[in-house]
Amino acid sequence: RILNENTSSGSAELSAEILNEKVHGDGICTGEVAIAPPAIGSSYKLLNRDHDQVYFNDMPNSAEGTRLRSHGDMLAFFPGGYMQAMGRTDDTMNLGGIKTSSLEIENVCNACVASH
Repeated sequence: RILNENTSSGSAELSAEILNEKVHGDGICTGEVAIAPPAIGSSYKLLNRDHDQVYFNDMPNSAEGTRLRSHGDMLAFFPGGYMQAMGRTDDTMNLGGIKTSSLEIENVCNACVASH
């Protein structure tokens, strides 16, 4: 499944594909979002990890031959063209160039609370 979204001004475009798509008995399809770079807002470096390893390793190419970029979100597609965000494929996020997990953030918050 390929997703393309153009703004009304035509100034920005997002091209994405759905990987590992699964069709359920109720007609709902689910899969992981992969972005065809370049995309506005995508990071280009990480401070604490190898950017290419995190976002491009083991990713397939698009039909046009562009290496897809991992996004990390799951989507569900419903009959009638509706979509729903289903959450993350993992527990990581990119915060200002630092790839971290919710557990790491929770541990820091707990340590701050415990020190007061």
